[in-house]
Formats: sequence, structure tokens, C-alpha cells
Amino acid sequence: MTSAHLSPSALNRFLGCEYRTYLDILEKRGEAPGERKPVRMQLLFERGDRHEEAIVEELGSQVTAIPSDKDTPVADKIALTLEAMRRGDPIIHQACLTYGEWIGYPDFLSRVETPSGLGAWSYEAHDAKLTSTERPNHVFQLLFYTDALAEIQGLRPARMHLMLGGEEARRPAFDPTDFDAYAQHVREHFAERYAQRAADEDPGYPYPVSDCDFCHWWHICDRKRRDDDHSSFVANLFKSHGAKLDAVGVSTLPAVATLPEDTTVPRLTQDTLASLRAQADLQLRSRGLDRPLHEIREPEVDRGLHRLPEPSPGDVFFDFEGDQYWGEEGLEYLFGTVFEEDGQWRYWPLWATSRAEEKAAFETWMDWITARLQQHPDLHIFHFNSYEPVALKKLMALHGSREHEVDELLRRKMFVDLYGITRQAIRAGVESYGLKALEPVIGFERTAEEGLLGSMARWQRFQETGDRALLAAIEDYNADDCRSTRALYEWLLARRPEAEEQWDVELASLQPEPAKELSKTARERAEATEQMRGLLLAGLPDDESHDTEDERARRVAFTLLGYHSREAKPGWWEFFARREKTLEQLRDEDGDAIGGLELVAVEPVKKSLRWTLSYPEQDHKIGDGKVDDPRAGCTVTVESVDERTRRVVVI
Repeated sequence: MTSAHLSPSALNRFLGCEYRTYLDILEKRGEAPGERKPVRMQLLFERGDRHEEAIVEELGSQVTAIPSDKDTPVADKIALTLEAMRRGDPIIHQACLTYGEWIGYPDFLSRVETPSGLGAWSYEAHDAKLTSTERPNHVFQLLFYTDALAEIQGLRPARMHLMLGGEEARRPAFDPTDFDAYAQHVREHFAERYAQRAADEDPGYPYPVSDCDFCHWWHICDRKRRDDDHSSFVANLFKSHGAKLDAVGVSTLPAVATLPEDTTVPRLTQDTLASLRAQADLQLRSRGLDRPLHEIREPEVDRGLHRLPEPSPGDVFFDFEGDQYWGEEGLEYLFGTVFEEDGQWRYWPLWATSRAEEKAAFETWMDWITARLQQHPDLHIFHFNSYEPVALKKLMALHGSREHEVDELLRRKMFVDLYGITRQAIRAGVESYGLKALEPVIGFERTAEEGLLGSMARWQRFQETGDRALLAAIEDYNADDCRSTRALYEWLLARRPEAEEQWDVELASLQPEPAKELSKTARERAEATEQMRGLLLAGLPDDESHDTEDERARRVAFTLLGYHSREAKPGWWEFFARREKTLEQLRDEDGDAIGGLELVAVEPVKKSLRWTLSYPEQDHKIGDGKVDDPRAGCTVTVESVDERTRRVVVI
């Protein structure tokens, strides 16, 4: 019974990265190519442990704790678990369950008064997770615990549970039968691949993935990729691209850079291949240079440098610092802004260390930018990547405040994402197009030292210690982010004359939209909402977790005001955001869209035309019905999508 070696945790690690499973197997055999290192997101594991400890404290004396230390033999842990279950203990913490060759440790088993082979009771599994939303890997773990319990007690539990984090912990229950078929397929695939890895068959390659931040082997894989000069270091090369290149024997950055122009790669378009080749070539030629090389891409209408606005004395450079794991909705804890005042550039940090302070900071910043916009109607809010406008939208919905003001900033195109513009405007000899990676290209030097602790780690330490010196260090780093964003804008602005001369074009500039007054109906609705705010929210605790049942009801009642209007907005925001993307971005980075379409046939249908188009292999969610065509700027009707032939018919 103690020979089990597969586990739900190992399955989840496998789903995140198959190469990690191979390294885990090597470690068990004493053949690991190095020692484990702390994971990059260690603070989240620490938070998860505290979340579980808080639940144990809440449950109190009814908890039976099974030893979780490494020194206690697994057989002893199994025996202690079975003894507690046969006694009918109310709650068992860190139980040890086996099922076939699998072994797992549910956070909690809770007794329910349903008869089983144990007696007049049985058990259901509960797992504590720091996140506020359910995820597929959570369900896979619970399903194993449920099946193991079924074997032990002779009755399969009817429910399985998550104990989620947040200001008000939620505990959703699931019916295991809803997931059985898919989970069985996943488990069988994992067992098969695990056996292959254990036999050193097809270990795969450690492409960088999001799970790298949560893996003890990240340094091993990074070193291997670096030693191999792997193609994954080509900026904008996705794992799907790399797999297709690997299939034709192209696996290094120099190999990508030196691909002959007439090379074809199955299932990779010539446009994508040319872009990857040019990027790799520029990176190769930039090696050893203090300032990486750059090239100006041919301007496209309404893209890149065409979308760069002219300077305004009211311009703002904006950067959030946020903690997505704080409470139920995350917390935007620092609004960082660089702006010009009295001929001097200023940095303004606006802090929020609680939900109430976040609301106050949001309203303060929105009132400030609204007043500044009245003074400078041509200003723009420059940011890097999409986080800032997304966070402001979320804050508007969360706090039910400044809805018209946020809508005006969006409608008038005040936000300027320099990340998107940069990628469309230039090609640079860097491994990524992140802000820090671009700083050597634009000649920006930071004044703040990040040191061993990043912003999130300092924020976590502040929450634990209250040491405000940690906040000062975050401010310094955030100020550099804002100033770097400004430096990037000025550098891109200086490239406009070069682009016009090189490509013999006259570049347009992003023009602000005029202000729009609230309609009478909207104004009356806003006034009524503010009146209800005073009636419903007056005297409520700053921290929602302290609400009484009546206070919670009042808070929810206020949130429901204007709910349907706010719920419709994200769909439109997403619609217009896609209109800003290039066709290449839609094809390679948008899992909903189909890109890279090529005409196969066209035929007249009544007063219209029916178009048959082919598309390269890609993930998408297009089906029959009406969809948006960003290039045409209109809606078309999809009659059919054939995944086998990769053809779509539209009319």
C-alpha cells in the first residue's frame, strides 16, 4: 500500500509542464542535475500555508491532525488516517489516502451523517486554496480524494469541496459525477506519460511556461535553454512556433536567424516565419553590444507609430502596483503617476492598504485626472501593457463609482498602450519586449535598486511587519517604471521622422475625441446612485469580512444598482481592444480569434457573396453565427467551420 508513487499534486505539476515531471523522477532516482531552489513565487505558497492554518484555527478542537512531517513514515500516516475515520472524528487534517498506485493528502476530511462501511457516518474531502476562483486542477485533486474515500468507506461521497481564500472565504461544493469522464482521460494520459518519463523516453524540452514561477527546477531549465542557445529565447516565439520549428530540425536561435528565405515550415505561415527570422537575426547581431540594435518596421495604417499622439503639457505616465491575491478581488495598492507641473516633472504615489483606502485612492485619482482633462483636453495617459485601464475598469465596477468618468477616458482614447505600439513600430535585438528589457535600447537607466526583494515580496513583508520603509522602496521602483514609460514615449516620438524618411510615408497621430456630456437620463441615474450610496453604505465596516448579515445585504443591494449596465461593458471593451490588434497578434496570441485566413473560393449568394477561407492550425473559439471582422470593421456571418480541413465559410 505504501508503494504508491502517483499523486494529484504530481498530476497538476505535469499539466503545467511535462519536463518538470521528468526532473522530479530524476530526483527520486538520485540523478537530478542540480539542487532545488526556492520558487520565484514562494510568497504565494507562504500565503497558502497561512490560509490553511487560519482554517485549522477556525475549526478548533474538533480537528484531528495527522502528522505531515517528512520523518513520519507514510504507512504510519495511512494507519492514523484510517483510525481517525473509523472513530468517526469530525474533521481530519492532512489525511493520507491511497488508491491503487496513487497517494494524496487532502487538507481536510469532514464527517457527514451518511451511513457507509465505517458506520453511521462517512467523509467528504475539502481542499483549501488561496485563490478566490475554482480551477480545473483543484477539481482533479478533489476527484482523487473522492475515489480514495469511496474505496475506504465503501461509499462514494456525493460532494467534494473547496475552501477558497478571500475576505469572505467561499466553500463551493461539486458533484464528482460532473467531471468523471474527462478526469479519467487526463489521469490515464498522465500515467502513460509518467511511465515514459520514468523509462527516459521522450523527456521533451523545457520550454518556458507560466508554471516556471512555481517550480523548484526553474534554474535547471533556464540553464539548459541558455546552454543550448534555444529558439525559445527569440522574442515573440511561442511554444507552438517552437514545436513546429523543432519538427524540421530548427531548435536554436542562430538556426532561426539563418533560415534561408525560401524555407517552409509545415503549419507555420510565411509571414510568421519571416518575422521570427528577422527577430532572431537582430538578437544575434546585438549580442555583446551595450545598446541592442533596432529596426523600424514598415508603418501600417492605424498601427504602431500612426497611433502615437503628439505631446501635451497635460500628459500622464501611469503605473499600478497590485496584489491579485489580496482578499476576494485583489487590491491595487499603489497608483503611481508621473506628470508635469509648473515646468517640473513630478512623481505622485497614491497608496491604498485596505479596501476602503483603495476606493478613496481610486476616486481621488479619477477626480484628479478628470480635472486635468478639463484643463488639457489633448492629454493622454501613457501606460505599458494593458493592466492599467483593465484595473481602472475593475475598480469602477467593484466600487460602483466614477462610471461616467472611466467611460469618458476610454471613449476619448485617452489611454495609450506603449507596449502594443512598440511591438508594431519597431523590432529590437532583445529577448522580450518587456519594459525593463527595452531600457537598454532606449538608453534609460534606473535609479532604484530592486535588490533581492521585488515589489510583491516587499508588499507581502509590509503586510506582515507594518514596516513602511518597505513601501518607500516600492515607491522608488514604481517611480522608475513611470519614468521609463515616459522615456519610451519620447524615444518612440523621435523615431517618427526616421520612419517617415525611411518608408516615404506621412504618419498620422492619435487624436483625442471631444468630451461628451452625460444625458439627462444618465445624470439622473448617477444622482440616484449617489443618494442610495449614502443610504445603503453609511456606517459599513471598511473590511467587508467584518460585515454582519444585514450589512452584507446592504452592500450587495448597492452593488446591484446599475449591475446590468456594468456587466455589458466588458464585452464592448474586449470588442474594441481586438480592433486595436494586428492580424498577426490575433492569430498568434488571441485564443478566441481565427487569423491567417487565405481565400479559397468565392461565389454569389442572392445579393451577397459566400467566402470560403482556409486558416493555419491554431486555437480558436469561432463557431456558426455572427462574428466581428476587425479588418473589414463590420460583422459577418459564419456558416460553417471545418476543423479537419481548417476551412471557414462566411457570408
